Amino acid sequence: MNIGFLLILGALSIAFAISFGIGDRDFAKRNLERFEKKIEKDQNTPNTPKKYDNNDFNGPKI
Repeated sequence: MNIGFLLILGALSIAFAISFGIGDRDFAKRNLERFEKKIEKDQNTPNTPKKYDNNDFNGPKI
C-alpha cells in the first residue's frame, strides 16, 4: 500500500515538473524570477528587533 502511494505521488510530481518546465517555459521563467527577487529582498532586509517601551506594559503596577 505504501509503495503504491509513493509511486503515484512520485509520478504526479514528475508529471507536474515536466508539464511546468516544458509546457509553459515563459510562465515558469516569470515565476522563478519573481521568487528569486523575493528571496533577495528578504535577505537584504535587516532583522531589527521591535522596540519596547514601558508604556506598552500591561502587567501589574509595582
